[in-house]
Amino acid sequence: MADDQDSNNDPVYLLSLDGGGVRGISELVILHEIMKRLQKVAGLKELPRPRDYFHLIGGTSTGGLIAILLGRMGMTTEEAIKGYEDFAATVFCKRNRRLLERTFKEKTLEKVIRDIVAARGLKTTVMIDETRDRNSLGHAFVCSVPRSNMFEAYLFRTYRGKSNHAHNVEIWEAARATSSAPGFFNPVHVKVEAVKEYYYDGALAYNNPAKLVLDEADSYLGSDRKLGFLLSLGTGLKITDKAFKVEADAEKAVEHALELTKKPVRTLSGSLLSRDSLPVYKHIKTSLTDPERTHHELDQCFRGIPNAYFRLNLDKGAADIKLNEYKKMKLLREATEKYLKKDEVSASIDKIVSMLHKKEGVEMPLEATCRATSYEAFRHAMVQDVRQRTISSPQFTGRAAILGKLDRHFCEREPGSSPRRLLRIWGMGGVGKTQIALKFRDLHGSRFNHVFWINAATTDSIYESFRKVTAQIYGGNPSRPNITGVLNWLSQNRSEEWLLVFDNNDSDSVDVSKYIPEGNTGNILFTSRRKDIKPTLDHNQTYAVDIMDEKDAVALLLRSSKLEDQLLYSDDQQYVGQIVKELGYLPLAIDQAGSYIDMQECTFKDYLFDFRSGRKQLMEDASMGRGAFHDNPAVYGTFELSYAALQKKSKEDNREGRAAVNALRILCIFCFYHNENLMEQILDRAATDKRFEADYLGDDGGGIAPLPLAGLTQEGEWDPANFRDGIRILKSYSLIKKSAMNETWHSMHVLVHSWARDRMDPEAFVFQRRAARLLLFFSVRRQDKLSDELYASQVLPHLRACLGHRGEEDLEWMRRTEHEGKFARALVELGLWQDATAQWEAILADREQHLDRTEWPVISGMWDLAKAYRDWGRLEKSEKVFEEIITLLPQCPQKRMAALKLWDIHIDLSKVYLQQARYSAAKTLLFWVFETVESYGWPSGVFRRTVTTLATVLRLNGETEAALGVESFILHRCIDDAKIGPGHRITMGCISNIAALRCEMGLYEKADEMWREVLDIDEDLRGKEHPITLNSKRNVATGCAKLEKFWEAEDILREVLVVSERVLGKDHLDTLTTMDQLAGVLVQRGKTEEAEGLWRSCLEGRKVWLGEQHPLTQRTEKALSRVAEGTMVLVKEDFQNDGFLSYGDSNYVSQAERDTYLY
Repeated sequence: MADDQDSNNDPVYLLSLDGGGVRGISELVILHEIMKRLQKVAGLKELPRPRDYFHLIGGTSTGGLIAILLGRMGMTTEEAIKGYEDFAATVFCKRNRRLLERTFKEKTLEKVIRDIVAARGLKTTVMIDETRDRNSLGHAFVCSVPRSNMFEAYLFRTYRGKSNHAHNVEIWEAARATSSAPGFFNPVHVKVEAVKEYYYDGALAYNNPAKLVLDEADSYLGSDRKLGFLLSLGTGLKITDKAFKVEADAEKAVEHALELTKKPVRTLSGSLLSRDSLPVYKHIKTSLTDPERTHHELDQCFRGIPNAYFRLNLDKGAADIKLNEYKKMKLLREATEKYLKKDEVSASIDKIVSMLHKKEGVEMPLEATCRATSYEAFRHAMVQDVRQRTISSPQFTGRAAILGKLDRHFCEREPGSSPRRLLRIWGMGGVGKTQIALKFRDLHGSRFNHVFWINAATTDSIYESFRKVTAQIYGGNPSRPNITGVLNWLSQNRSEEWLLVFDNNDSDSVDVSKYIPEGNTGNILFTSRRKDIKPTLDHNQTYAVDIMDEKDAVALLLRSSKLEDQLLYSDDQQYVGQIVKELGYLPLAIDQAGSYIDMQECTFKDYLFDFRSGRKQLMEDASMGRGAFHDNPAVYGTFELSYAALQKKSKEDNREGRAAVNALRILCIFCFYHNENLMEQILDRAATDKRFEADYLGDDGGGIAPLPLAGLTQEGEWDPANFRDGIRILKSYSLIKKSAMNETWHSMHVLVHSWARDRMDPEAFVFQRRAARLLLFFSVRRQDKLSDELYASQVLPHLRACLGHRGEEDLEWMRRTEHEGKFARALVELGLWQDATAQWEAILADREQHLDRTEWPVISGMWDLAKAYRDWGRLEKSEKVFEEIITLLPQCPQKRMAALKLWDIHIDLSKVYLQQARYSAAKTLLFWVFETVESYGWPSGVFRRTVTTLATVLRLNGETEAALGVESFILHRCIDDAKIGPGHRITMGCISNIAALRCEMGLYEKADEMWREVLDIDEDLRGKEHPITLNSKRNVATGCAKLEKFWEAEDILREVLVVSERVLGKDHLDTLTTMDQLAGVLVQRGKTEEAEGLWRSCLEGRKVWLGEQHPLTQRTEKALSRVAEGTMVLVKEDFQNDGFLSYGDSNYVSQAERDTYLY
């Protein structure tokens, strides 16, 4: 039997256990076989315990229960199997199921766990085991997710980690937390330290916790410890499994939607409409990922390192067994035992046993296993011995004076102290400003509770940066930034110290002053090429970053060339001094030179000769006249040497030669995009687009056309090998770096970015510009999944940059107008109505110059423009364009396309009527469409759009019973449709609409609860400033007003109004709606004067955009009249969201219905 104390020299063995309900028995059977063979090899009298051999055991859900049995309780696999089978039979039996529900009784689950704990006779029953220290074997953790942040795992450990110690949590509580699978068990309310929180099944975040096991081992056991191996056990491949959790609760949703009973919705009931289930459904598609994905990532990560990673997972027999089918555990055991007899599986187990017995490992630091993504990265991590926790350059050296200035200026102080500290470091391009800021963050970031990085180069980059900061603060993955919310959070956060970095603040066209939070706390650092850029700072708040002194410059050259430890002869010292002098003591140029010397293995003398020769040729090369070579001769000279080296290597017929070719390909494409946040996702999406064409991406005569970067695997997925090899080479030459925004993205220094274009001859420039544009626009798809919406926010800076390089004359006209349309749609996705409308107007004018007005491309452009006008609130313009479209359709020569789109165009026109309160016209038009498309049924998109729009018309027209029938039908079909399901936008719209109908019935509390749940989902998926989210907030304000919580309604509506005026515009119909609704609430709060001002502004806008006869315009006039008479008595309409889009809809409804999937 192994000693439970571990030598720091011994390799570390890690065990990861997937979730999977009763299928977890398969994991125990596999582990039991390992222990039996180990007993035989080691000659042990008794069956060994896993915790005496594995340093750390981590599990999720059922794997978490097993981790507790084996780790915290110290069971043998034999004991664990018996205990697990008894546990499953008790917990999942029919008598333990609740009446009329699909969930099981938690009390039984808790009692079984408590009984197991009691039977073990442990000294203590808390999860943390104080009897075992860091050097002990057998540590364990289980994974759960808190309701407050379901994107992050919460670990209940048997040891004290660096965070969430949970020292007071009982073993049974940890077991309940990790196994609270929605649809089977209600979440558990656990008091951790002094805070109570609901916890769900850990599978919602990490169904395969293998990566967490690696991270925890690195964090707790030590980064320098060597890995023995990681063993990951699965609960069986689930090729045909269905999303039973969704089905179980979706059925409840249908019941609630159809019955609309007066029985209050129970909290924690497992129903779709309950407060605890909706937050689960918004993560079902994004979080309940297949555990095999994690396996494939790790398998790729450990490729080329034999015996570092083992994955054992039953391949057949588990797919159709649900989590609670305990009677099939015998079948699972038999299938697993058969699986273990396979030659390759048995050989793996023999190797695992041998390594455990002989204490063998792969001699790889835990740090490297956690940070690297490939075998090459592992080797690099071990050779460099550099911690990859930061993104400042590992070659950074010197700069003691400026770092000392930053240290003193932002010295440690009490959180929330005043005054606010601001500093701008400024200097010429290439002098190292960004690297200095990164180094300061790495050295002193621990003194700040939060560090936020804003790329201030352009408005688009600021927009994307704040989107990521929004995610950091509020969680989720929003498609839009909540800039107002972030700035308010910073200005009001006086309990913590934060640092806000505005990097690359160089342009007069970008005023970062409006992105600075109010108040007098916090810390702000700017990097800029200019001293006098806005905001204006005092002389003691600016610091010039000059070129390096000779000593630091020499040190940087030696470090970047990896020769700092070698003794230099006098001649070499002389050459080194001459090199840094001729490079102008610029860090960027010196770093480039060092990388070149290292990669080419040349002497300092040879480099100096090559540099001088190359610079002379460059200065004589007329084709270089376009760029900034004459302004940056030293930097461009170093770049050219690196380029020449890559060209030379690219001629080699081996992997490194091919990687060099791919590096040149990437360089020539990325230089036409924005220089920050360069993503491999561009190539991935372009290559897998169904309309992808290889024309103009193939042979450019120079051998560096980008087509090989877009290769596919046999399965039709993008093959990233060429791209990643090329990126690796570019990084080795310091031509590309990690992005400060996202470690999986890349960035080019602005000088590298411009040099890569400037060095091209005219013919190559035209070819590469066109190729870059084609790839980029193929990545922007004409689909409307949430992933496309998120991508639109990420790719918008690249679209603007690419279009800014012009080149439309190099594209055929139809291709060009298609690109412009995709750009306009990206603007629409982000709610940038004014920009989008202007773009569509230009596109339409262009098409009309080339084609007859009856041609489909022209009609299609008119259609997009009409929808943009409508969504922007320009209803009269929208109606006029729609009417013109309808007159042109019969004349369209593309008959099939015109016929296919006829009904969609009429549905869109009916929405204009809807917003104009012309309900009869809208209903007539929709019934006409419905009679035609009824036979198509629910699978037809036209049918779905017809019935969802019709339901809204019926509801707003006062036909409550008919509206309820249609909404109930829609909700029922949404839940039954695998492509839609509980979280889809249409489903959420139905819930909002049913809430409105409940409100009409006087069931205000139910309506309020449902509206709040929908708002939670919208905020997480789309961000707090998305137009759909703003509408959901107005719905919640309506609920508050109905419940007479006027103070809360006022707060919500004030927040919505501020954002709506900025995002949509002061005269947008949704903004006017918010004014109207807020005014009604303010009257109730006794703030009549302010209410009157809002109503006057609202009336002015509605007269312009809706006309004087519109019901909303007339209603606003009546409200003002009552105020003037002093007889203000609130009526029902004063609490309505609005008269034409009340409850659950928005002027942004077209966006909602364009969502094919939310996940």
